Amino acid sequence: MSTRLKGIFVPVVTPVDAQGHLDFHALEQLIERLIRHGVHGVLLMGTTGEGLSLSLRQRVALMEKGVQSVRGRVPVLASIAHTGFQDVLYLAEQAREQGIEGCLVHVPPHYPLEARDVEHYFLRLADASPLPLLLYHIPPVARTSIPVEVVERLSHHPRIIGIKDSEPDTERQINEIRHFREREDFVHFVGSARLLRWALEQGSRGGILAVANLVPSLCVELYRAVCEQHDPTRAHTLQEHMDRVSALYAGGRTPAQAIATLKALLHLEGLCSPEVLPPLLPLSREEQERLRGAWSELSMRSP
Repeated sequence: MSTRLKGIFVPVVTPVDAQGHLDFHALEQLIERLIRHGVHGVLLMGTTGEGLSLSLRQRVALMEKGVQSVRGRVPVLASIAHTGFQDVLYLAEQAREQGIEGCLVHVPPHYPLEARDVEHYFLRLADASPLPLLLYHIPPVARTSIPVEVVERLSHHPRIIGIKDSEPDTERQINEIRHFREREDFVHFVGSARLLRWALEQGSRGGILAVANLVPSLCVELYRAVCEQHDPTRAHTLQEHMDRVSALYAGGRTPAQAIATLKALLHLEGLCSPEVLPPLLPLSREEQERLRGAWSELSMRSP
């Protein structure tokens, strides 16, 4: 499985209507567009996909429809993070049954944990999981940091095959990349869009990036410029534009506001509704209209 994990993976937003019902038609449309633009894989129910706000029934249904929409063209991962350990295992088993290839998971977000607690949690989960696991390092959500030395020890478990690290800490990221860039059995993905070019140049396997929902071809082009074409000038230009896109929906906003803004931008593109799941709030009509002008201007500056 780890050999298939490289390039740009997209943590797909979860389209819903105003009542919170899943919009499977929009999901299929989103996935089709991503694959058409060359992404290397998709992730269902991650932070950007509001996974923790979905019911278990919704999450199983989303996995089923997501796999059907992809039709085997790229790898499909699913986040199985949850507060209850048995529910995490249930989601892992459902993921296996639906055809998901691997699972992303962070520690439960309700208790700040010590390093030994984190290690024990992932080892116990890996021992019981029917699918390979990627660790998910995102302290603002999980409220816990996974020390790099713990990641290194966990990387030798046969069912733990990689990490998505979303912390914008270059010292931490380079430490991880140097540990794992020569490993075929354990992969590093960066989760911060502004670090993509740099991380790829250091030897990261790819990015799992929210911004790729909006500009998938830009992300793929940047990956190719670094890893296939070895064109640093082109990569720098693409990274600058990606930074502007990321700043439009995430700059100066909380993670919750960024998800709502990202969905509003996708709505402007006719891809899904701007609705989000509680406790998040959608952008007002006035905010959406202000966003329209900024997005139109930025789109015209695409490299």
